[in-house]
Amino acid sequence: PWNVGAEIAWNASRRIQFFLEYAHTQTKGKTTHFLLNNLPSSRRFANYINDSGYLGVRYYFEGWCLCHLGWIHPYIGFKTGFSAQNRVLSTLFVNGVFVSTYPHWESQTAVSGSLLIGLEWWLCRHLSAVLQ
Repeated sequence: PWNVGAEIAWNASRRIQFFLEYAHTQTKGKTTHFLLNNLPSSRRFANYINDSGYLGVRYYFEGWCLCHLGWIHPYIGFKTGFSAQNRVLSTLFVNGVFVSTYPHWESQTAVSGSLLIGLEWWLCRHLSAVLQ
């Protein structure tokens, strides 16, 4: 699977940051092989796609200086928003012959949220790495 996203943040103070986030996740569908009544069979799943949007806040604690490696700041926070999953179809083949296609699960949009805990490592003034 792969994930790509974007985040816009506003620092309300030295310790509090509000952010708006978008994430797109996609993975290629897999095929499973099995025996059905002693006949070689397979089930092929369609690609999985998910789009999410969040509004959140982080609270930063005092950081640690790693000398010439930069600063590390721990934080906690939360985000809430919506997540939309596309429908995933499953196609069944028995002995190489198409049998049926049916939804493995239907598309859905739901409220989504998360508690956050992480570290932000400031490599230089305008570049940081985040472990969340």
